[in-house]
Amino acid sequence: MLSDASIQNQLTTILILAIVLFVLASALPQKAATTALLILFPYQTIDTRFGSSSVVLAFVVFLAFLLKGDRVRLPMLGRILFLLLWYLVSMSLMPPSTYVQHGVYVMTLFSAFLVFWLCYDLSGRFEKDTSMVNVFIVMNVGVVVYCVIQLVIGPGERFVLFGIEEINMTRVRADGRLTGPFESAEITAQYLVLAQFLILHQFWYSETGWFRRFLAGLAVTNFGLLIATGSRGEFLVFIGGALIYLWLFRRQLGVMRAISLAVGGAIVLTATALIVTNFTQFGNLFDRLGETEFDEQGIPDTRQAVWPPTWKAIKESPMIGHGPRFRFFQEGRGVRYEDHEYLAYPHNLYLFLLYTVGAPGLMLFLWLLGSIMYRCWRSMSLPNAPPYYADLAKTGVIVLLLFLIDGIKIEQMRLNLSDYWHFFFGLCGVFVAACYRNETAEPPVAEEEEAGRPAEATA
Repeated sequence: MLSDASIQNQLTTILILAIVLFVLASALPQKAATTALLILFPYQTIDTRFGSSSVVLAFVVFLAFLLKGDRVRLPMLGRILFLLLWYLVSMSLMPPSTYVQHGVYVMTLFSAFLVFWLCYDLSGRFEKDTSMVNVFIVMNVGVVVYCVIQLVIGPGERFVLFGIEEINMTRVRADGRLTGPFESAEITAQYLVLAQFLILHQFWYSETGWFRRFLAGLAVTNFGLLIATGSRGEFLVFIGGALIYLWLFRRQLGVMRAISLAVGGAIVLTATALIVTNFTQFGNLFDRLGETEFDEQGIPDTRQAVWPPTWKAIKESPMIGHGPRFRFFQEGRGVRYEDHEYLAYPHNLYLFLLYTVGAPGLMLFLWLLGSIMYRCWRSMSLPNAPPYYADLAKTGVIVLLLFLIDGIKIEQMRLNLSDYWHFFFGLCGVFVAACYRNETAEPPVAEEEEAGRPAEATA
């Protein structure tokens, strides 16, 4: 267990960081503060039992936003409050000795919803339609740089910054799978897949040739890094997502452009796979694909040891669950806590939610994401919807669907992946803002005007 001095140092570090960031966020324009918040999310400067830098950033930027007296809109508030309330109910029915551990999880989840609202607000502060998604493009560039450094240093190594051992990058997995800044090869792969559809959306609306070439190069790099993660499931999810994209955008693309995009994408993916496989130490994706086996129940070999024990524990408390947090701080390093059963992560979002917050928690979580996806689906076809935002809502349908499919093979909501939560829920805020633009767009005044250009609207 941590000593009292260690706990005090962690709390002091968080407090100092919060004060410094709050002063900066208060001094900066809201647009700059939220933009910086998004770009910094993948990189954890602190990670303690009481939270990470993502949590601190989210709370201080949102608090600074409130104190500036700007109008605050909180879309999906009812659904989010219902979900958080159930998490608190589940937590309250656990042994009191576990409250701090579960409370950290609930606070972190709340911070992710703060980012959802901040991104919704930020979408309305940019004058140019493409600016909001460009913030996520800049984030992607930072992730690419981080991953390339890991490719260079090789498997099993950790890059120390400035010669200070406490300031370092995530250790690269020894088995030759790229982990990236999210500390998980699966989650980094998932991030890269979702980023591809944002890049593709932005590509069609780019006004300059040089930026289109930059986006194409970024997409190719993401392909290579996806291969380097060695994620079999994510590779297949991307192929499926690409087919869904071609179907949803079939009218905009047309037959010939769709065929060209599919063939070109296949060629690029094959070429980057050959390069990564033959010229880096991270080329075991296709070997892992060939080695995949399933048992009689259809469970893949990599999940056979974790799904049955989790399901057995779920049946012990199917409604209330076992509390919001699946595993406690440093349990994976041998530290044990009273009144809490240690289980291996199930690598399945739905088993994870059933175990932690029971069937009602799972339903409320799916209700929230399903509501966002339905709103995107409904708004993308509105007659007066601006083309850019209609297509962004359509991209939102793909991203949310792929997130839910990914949940079959990895639980994105474990606490040590909270930086990814902030990215994902921030992106959901952008999609909801796009839906708002579609729903409030006025009909064009004249035929020669650009179809569906909305009047000034605060998202």
